[in-house]
Amino acid sequence: MTVGSDSKRWILVLPPELLDCKENAQIFSLPHPSNNTSKDRMQLVEFKGKGIYQLKSHEFSRGCSYTDDQDQAEDNYHYTKDGKTIKSTLVINENDPQNGYVMEDGDFQYLSKTDITFNLIGFFYKEFTVQDEKDYLREDAPTTMQSDNKFLGLRDYHDLLVDSHDHEWSKVSLETFKAAMENVADPIEEAGDIYYKITTQKIMQCLIRKTRQILDAFPTTIPIPSSLPPEIMESAKVTIAVNLLISLIPRPAYWHLVKYTGEELNVAKAFQKYEDYIQNIKDVTKEKESLVQSAMNVGLTNGSNSTTKTTKKVVKKTVSQRKVATGKGSIDGFFKRAK
Repeated sequence: MTVGSDSKRWILVLPPELLDCKENAQIFSLPHPSNNTSKDRMQLVEFKGKGIYQLKSHEFSRGCSYTDDQDQAEDNYHYTKDGKTIKSTLVINENDPQNGYVMEDGDFQYLSKTDITFNLIGFFYKEFTVQDEKDYLREDAPTTMQSDNKFLGLRDYHDLLVDSHDHEWSKVSLETFKAAMENVADPIEEAGDIYYKITTQKIMQCLIRKTRQILDAFPTTIPIPSSLPPEIMESAKVTIAVNLLISLIPRPAYWHLVKYTGEELNVAKAFQKYEDYIQNIKDVTKEKESLVQSAMNVGLTNGSNSTTKTTKKVVKKTVSQRKVATGKGSIDGFFKRAK
């Protein structure tokens, strides 16, 4: 962890491999690889021999946007009239507990290892943008990529990105750029020189490897019902792993991945199997609800008929319809007609 020494205190959390780094690295930015216009540019830092890291922010004193309504309802976070948080951060040196202080906010920044291969994929699909991740639900069917996609030398390809995509690519070293290009581009050697060309096939191979990495270290925080059958469980994990990549890849790349039918990982089959299972569950639930509703309707109808019959019997027993019987009792003489 690094603490800023300027007038405004700030915290930067570093990964273990950077704790002893003394390099004066420069912060730069690149367009978000998903080509999602609602997402900010990625703030990046490159360290020689260690790769590129993304500079991210976190707020101890504010929940994520997904739980904003719930946080307000449960009063989990407290704000001043101008919307600022009123929580603080305690900074403590474990080796010297007296060497610490209190920050007046709960914000900090941290560096996380990232792979600019995703940014190259974003460049390849640069013509296809979305406004929100909800747009991924609508299938995109791109068939034609950029017309200038051809074999180029490493430096020429680097210059192409600087000139036609974003000038900040100039901050990426050729060493790091080469490693990323080899993930998504077909190489060809001529006269001792190597030329590269980004292709859809290489991109899919790269994304399948990324999906495999997620499956091998599947996040335990993602809730999956343990009652799922084993074959459905595997399909569910593949579906979730692919969907986790939505935040990093453009929509065309996502749909190409969803339809992938390779031998190493048949994503299309996994998606179909899981969707069929979920749909079957919905159909069974809907059928049960329909049967329950029908039973309730029958019960209500029987109750209604019973009430109606009782009412009719009461109506028949009116005074005007009753017959008065004549008898020979003593009182009958009192009502004899006069002669």
